Amino acid sequence: MDFQAPLYKASLIRRYAKVLADVRLETGEKTTVFCSNTTQMKLLSNPGTEIYLSYCPKPNKRLQLVWELASVNGTLVGVNMKHQTDLIAETI
Repeated sequence: MDFQAPLYKASLIRRYAKVLADVRLETGEKTTVFCSNTTQMKLLSNPGTEIYLSYCPKPNKRLQLVWELASVNGTLVGVNMKHQTDLIAETI
């Protein structure tokens, strides 16, 4: 799937409140990101999971980094529900 902006690699620290996650960016900085997927995502929410974030610079958004993908056993898994239809269409 093509994203409009580059993705940023991070490591998951913890996921909480269904839509929030604390992550550590490659720079070592800790931050909170938005996760649009409200399911439990048990296999994707383990601390240390490699994840990819997009930057959404909208002034009215409190969190401008969005969790897009997670890497599980070498496979990228789509997390952002906004792109669900695009991912299915691309797979077919």
